[in-house]
Amino acid sequence: MAVLNTSFLTLSDIAKQTDPDGTVSPIIELLGQMNEMLDDIPWIEGNLVTGHRTTVRTKLPDVYLRGLNEGTRVSKAGNNQIDETTSIIEGWSEVDEELLRLSSNPAQTRLNEDSGFVESMNQKCQELLIYGNHGNDPKEFNGVHVRYDELGGNDAGQIIDAGGTGSDNTSIWLVGWSPITVHGVYGKHGVAGLETKDWGTVVVEETDADSNPTRIVKARSQFIWRPGIAVRDYRYVVRIANIDVSNAVTETSAADLIKLMSRAMERIYSMNGVRPAFYMNRAIKEVLRVQEVTKTTNSTLRMGEIYGRPVLMAGGVPIRCIDRILNTEARIV
Repeated sequence: MAVLNTSFLTLSDIAKQTDPDGTVSPIIELLGQMNEMLDDIPWIEGNLVTGHRTTVRTKLPDVYLRGLNEGTRVSKAGNNQIDETTSIIEGWSEVDEELLRLSSNPAQTRLNEDSGFVESMNQKCQELLIYGNHGNDPKEFNGVHVRYDELGGNDAGQIIDAGGTGSDNTSIWLVGWSPITVHGVYGKHGVAGLETKDWGTVVVEETDADSNPTRIVKARSQFIWRPGIAVRDYRYVVRIANIDVSNAVTETSAADLIKLMSRAMERIYSMNGVRPAFYMNRAIKEVLRVQEVTKTTNSTLRMGEIYGRPVLMAGGVPIRCIDRILNTEARIV
């Protein structure tokens, strides 16, 4: 059974260490409720202003059998440096000062009004973690999808083909998080997680429906997040690709998700020293539940508890629901 490693710093841990007055903590906790992946990702400050340069071993050094009075050849490992980029996600909120004046708890009212921005930024970050493609848009960092997108590619051993065709496919991801395998990054001297700035009250000039000038006093907030992801060891990500969603939902020739997930756990190089987790969207998690209750033999699915919350687990690995994983992925070949 996999053991959840709790020694890595999550956004919540970093916020508690770096923000003594606690003003950011409610935002971090709210993000964790919206984006379950954030409960798992360890975050590392990058060594570049806009990202992180990491060294990846591409070849082990040669070793030899040696006899008495014989010398041994010198050898060395092969290494490659990879620059991981970060993105800038930003939003601005304005709340009518009069609304805050009428509230018995202006700070909470302002947070309630701003929560839509928090949710929107959370969804954008989650989308980039899965589907970000720096090659298509330089403002995006590379997510996991673009790194594991060919059945016959260099990372083919980390992709399991569920057999779906057409364009109504989805994926299940298994990631073994740790600071030396796969982790989140933020820019050098930056802030981990979503940063909020209170710019106070300002007079906002607008126009009404008749194009007449108007003025209103609003409290203005800025939200900014500079996330990225580093895959330092490709062996700690497994993608179950080409899951036909329509077949799964209608239970017609549906892929056996429990069997595929069991195979995926054996593709992770080692469960030791990492924080593993499965990620799937809500539709596939529902199918997984149905397949579990209809099995005639014992399944690997069990309920567990992490951070005081009940979590469905497969073989001891938590299963997370990520709504931004699409049901419209094209088949990868």
